[in-house]
Amino acid sequence: MKYTKFKELKKVNREIIVPAFERARLDKISTAIADCGDFSVLYECTSCGTREWKGFTRCKNKFCICCNAVKSLTWLAKTYSKFEKFLEEGKYIVMLTLTIRDRENLQSALDIITNAWRLFYNRDRQCAKEFKYTFEGGIKSIEVKTGENSGMWHPHLHCLLVKDHFSYDKPYIDSAWSKCVKLAGGDIDEKITYIESVYMRDEHGVKTYDKDALMRGIVESVKYITKFDYANESTERLQELVGALNGVRHIDTFGCCKNIHKDVEDELSEQVKINEIVEHACKICGCNESKLVQMVTERMFDSDVIVLTDEMNIGSEHSEEFIEGFKASNGKRSWDGLIDDDGKQADNDKLEELFYQTSIFDVPTLDANADNLDKLFFEATKNDIKIKP
Repeated sequence: MKYTKFKELKKVNREIIVPAFERARLDKISTAIADCGDFSVLYECTSCGTREWKGFTRCKNKFCICCNAVKSLTWLAKTYSKFEKFLEEGKYIVMLTLTIRDRENLQSALDIITNAWRLFYNRDRQCAKEFKYTFEGGIKSIEVKTGENSGMWHPHLHCLLVKDHFSYDKPYIDSAWSKCVKLAGGDIDEKITYIESVYMRDEHGVKTYDKDALMRGIVESVKYITKFDYANESTERLQELVGALNGVRHIDTFGCCKNIHKDVEDELSEQVKINEIVEHACKICGCNESKLVQMVTERMFDSDVIVLTDEMNIGSEHSEEFIEGFKASNGKRSWDGLIDDDGKQADNDKLEELFYQTSIFDVPTLDANADNLDKLFFEATKNDIKIKP
């Protein structure tokens, strides 16, 4: 995540989300989110002393927009490379949305959709056998929002599934999901809303894959757990939301995708050791060693720190040589990225650019040469959190 985006999200936390939790008297959550990002971690070059923003200390609360952005981007980096390999191997990727009718009581709705999934995937012998025969594995996430027309709770599941052969799955899934929802306490006519294959065939019958569809599927599967109007919804609904989502896991993986969850958790749980010497290329002198230091974020705005953003923010105290050296480096940050399964460093800037530029509803053609997949996620999730009350 870039520094300017972190500042924007921290402002949303401070002005929108924290006051909502304070009004609902959920003090533990409001305090945790308010304190999130108060300290930033910086790279400090051991040779010239130049400082560069690395990240921030996180509260890890599921309602914190800063922490969820970091978590979602980590899922994206791990998932995108994995699913591209599946496509290169000739496998099929299917995006699936499973839903139930909107309900007044969120806990009741979550119980039904959670139990229906368990039956669908594992507990109903017939459904589970067909599902595991059709799909080798995948990613499943839950999202909760308010229904556009009903004003009631609308929980639904996003699935990104892998299979090794072509099949027309909608009739089977319609029937199986309806059966499982009924067994879980719902109605028999509650069916899926959407299914799409990432693979497509051109006019000559040649099989290709749609990168737009793949990215949209990943975005849908790893973005925030809830779309909630913190500025306008009642405190009672916020309290209900918090209570119902307590202990609920946002994302699950299974089958051939099971290891992705462990990779993400390992990355997110990595401990930053202050004053540790790490390998990091300085943008000014080229030194490859930096020390990790911590600084109060609010004091950093006027400090001598390189802020690596699209528009470079260079402090007024820098010398002319410093500024010219920085411009000569083109302001390009070094890779602090994740390591993929082949031991290669993931191009996180490219991934983030694609992620932030992709809209959930209107996906442009993805530029394979995009050098910053950072903006894609926030463009895709801009309607999840209302910035203005």
